[in-house]
Amino acid sequence: MADKELKDKTLKCVGCGTEFLWSVREQEFFRQKKLMNEPKRCSPCRKKKQERYGQRPPTQPPIAQNEDHLLGHDE
Repeated sequence: MADKELKDKTLKCVGCGTEFLWSVREQEFFRQKKLMNEPKRCSPCRKKKQERYGQRPPTQPPIAQNEDHLLGHDE
């Protein structure tokens, strides 16, 4: 299976609706990391999401301090 030629691509952000450029360089990075999906968010929305979730996926919310006993961290 031959690699298809990469070209800059314009995508639409699901967060704010703004169009953003997905550059050939970014596509090469995605390919190198074996990321199969195109980005859904522009850079500002991606940063806001990362700040909101502290680099954790949304399915893993931060653990509240009062829940430490559930993880065996009783003192």
